[in-house]
Formats: sequence, C-alpha cells, structure tokens
Amino acid sequence: MCYTYARATIGVSYAPTAYYADRLCERGRSYLRGYLSPEPASQHYKAYVATKTQITNQQAGVLALKLAGMPSPPKLPGRNASRKSAAQIQVEMKHEKDVEELVGQQIRNEAAQAFAQYRHSGPGPWSAKLDETMFWM
Repeated sequence: MCYTYARATIGVSYAPTAYYADRLCERGRSYLRGYLSPEPASQHYKAYVATKTQITNQQAGVLALKLAGMPSPPKLPGRNASRKSAAQIQVEMKHEKDVEELVGQQIRNEAAQAFAQYRHSGPGPWSAKLDETMFWM
C-alpha cells in the first residue's frame, strides 16, 4: 500500500503512476460524457440523433445496392414475403456496424472541435512548452 497520494486519506493498493493515470482517465471521461453518453434531454443527444438519422439516410442507398445484388430466397407457401437469407442478415449487420462507426467518428470529431477552442497552439489544453514532456496533474 502507498500513502503518498494527494487526494487519498487512506492507503491505496496500487502504484502512484497507475493511480494518477486512473484519475486522469476518469477526468477525461467526465469531460467527454456529454458526447459519448448524453442524457436524452440534452443538446448532445439531439445532435447525436440528427447525425445518426442523416448518416443512416445517406447510407440507405449503399445498403439497397448491396442487397439488390444478392439472390432472394424463395417465398414459402402461405407467406406474403420471403425470409431473409443468412447472407442478407450478415450484410445488414455489417452495414449497421459501419453506420455506427461513421456516427461515432462524427461525434468524436465534434468533441475534438469543442475542446480545440481551449487550445492556443498544440495538442492539448496546456502550455505548448509541455507538449513533449511528461507531467503530473
């Protein structure tokens, strides 16, 4: 156990570097929470839904082209429509993952732009002199 932490009043059972790295990660998660896991009533959630709808609509044609090139399974007696084949289901699942990745990429870009306003020059909200060094919070 170690008792050298600035914020801990009791013994902590892991190394100081891991402790402070964990604290910094938690701080980062709290800053990004509005983008990565927004509340349904928030502006970030509304932007997420709008972005997802826009990308889904844009990619609908791509999915239709992929499915059009696949043979359709025969209709079963007594059914109005044929069931999807395993290949069609696989294509749709991959398409959904691709859309989610595009949405995630868009949201990450929005978060990066929002935090970039605090940076005067370089890759973080700290002085440019600290860019190539390791420092503690």
